[in-house]
Amino acid sequence: MTAQNTLKRRITMLSLFERFLQSLSEQIRHTAMSVADVLRVLAEMPEFLTFLPLQQTVKRLSADGEFRVAWRSAVMEQCRAWALSEQEMSLFLDFSDGLGTADIIGEVHHCEYYSRRVRECLEERKEEARTRSGLYLALGLCGSSAVALLLL
Repeated sequence: MTAQNTLKRRITMLSLFERFLQSLSEQIRHTAMSVADVLRVLAEMPEFLTFLPLQQTVKRLSADGEFRVAWRSAVMEQCRAWALSEQEMSLFLDFSDGLGTADIIGEVHHCEYYSRRVRECLEERKEEARTRSGLYLALGLCGSSAVALLLL
């Protein structure tokens, strides 16, 4: 897999994580359900069917019982396949530490905090992708120019 494709996959995963955090915050705020129940609701939404850490967490919740344990094992399993950086992996793992330990307002603030952090990381990755795509374009032009010169 090329570096550009890996970067695109990381951007996709971070985008899904950001949307997940926003939806989680909204569900907690408006429904006052437990974290486990909100996760089950979100896992059934079409937009999160491909967000594998959530899907695996929901499957493990019944067996493990505790969100943090289920989330961490799902993240470790799924996010390595997406080639996330240590900073990105840390965002996923650290998120689970405070969730389910506060009242509704605290839970919402926790989700919003991590949503902001993920958004910042996502913007950095998008800028990196723009920079790299320009580099790949320049390399392609130079390579094709070199071939054209050789053919002359």
